[in-house]
Amino acid sequence: MSRSTWAILITALITLPTGLIVGFFLGVFTSELGQTFIDGAFATERPADVNNPKSIVRPHFALEYPRNWTLDRDEADFDIDYYFSIDSPGFSYAQFVVYQVETSPEENIQDWIEYFRKLLRVSSETPFDRWGQFDGTGVHIRGRFLGDPSEVRIFSHSNDEMSFAIVEFFDVASKRDVSPGFELIERTFALGFDQTDL
Repeated sequence: MSRSTWAILITALITLPTGLIVGFFLGVFTSELGQTFIDGAFATERPADVNNPKSIVRPHFALEYPRNWTLDRDEADFDIDYYFSIDSPGFSYAQFVVYQVETSPEENIQDWIEYFRKLLRVSSETPFDRWGQFDGTGVHIRGRFLGDPSEVRIFSHSNDEMSFAIVEFFDVASKRDVSPGFELIERTFALGFDQTDL
């Protein structure tokens, strides 16, 4: 085999795997889920700072959340009165949908359940019926997201005037860091306020 043929073969052996790897990461980076994965992969989870929490007080609800968590104002559907996400420094979040009407809690969470059944390799689903001070319909889903053990808690409550649904998402490795943050949100969330944002 000639020297030029060897050179072509060696070049092919080097560039083909490199091209596949680069192509994979470009594909991951350009998809919405991929962007979320990339963001989370390079983010570092930190213990939730619950000692000096931030507050959201709106005309129809109020809550507190950790000082080092942030509102995702870049979310396309962000609306502080109806739809918003509170993100940890890592990959965890609490996402809210608030309705100013009576709704069906079962219907409110059904789409979320179907979404996470597709997103996770589910190992268990456990129903629950209380979140904070509210009775309602909930499910605790355990499974794997991109190979990592992860958990999702989905809950919805409705009364004669107001309803809400919340999704809590976290990977098991960061559970100790983020649990106090989720507990703070759950403990302080209340419906029926008539004030403006602090």
